[in-house]
Amino acid sequence: MRVWIDEWQQSCCGDALAEGDEVTMRLRPVDASWFEAVFGSAFVRGLAGCDESHQMTQVQRIVEGRVHRIHAASCEYRESGDGMGAIPVPGSGVLRRIPAIDGECRPVGGSELVGYVVDLDKAHDRR
Repeated sequence: MRVWIDEWQQSCCGDALAEGDEVTMRLRPVDASWFEAVFGSAFVRGLAGCDESHQMTQVQRIVEGRVHRIHAASCEYRESGDGMGAIPVPGSGVLRRIPAIDGECRPVGGSELVGYVVDLDKAHDRR
């Protein structure tokens, strides 16, 4: 099972995670249009949900599993052209394998760290 963690949620209230850790995650629905634009349609199809640590959106399910693999996710941004701020550059998403989410990960080049992709083994819905 593949789960997305927003960088801002992780840096605010997230617990450190490392490969091999047993975790419980509260999943909200995936914003498919954003992920598809930045990372591609195949990426969206593989996501089970997005971890929600702030209870700002409705949680669809609660899952438990063991962290198998972690990737830091980055993308580039550009000005929107309408003066409303920055928007992600389509297709600029990059995943980089890391051993843990521990507050030490930094973006590479001109990209910004936007989140983490966590692959869970033995994942199941919590009863």
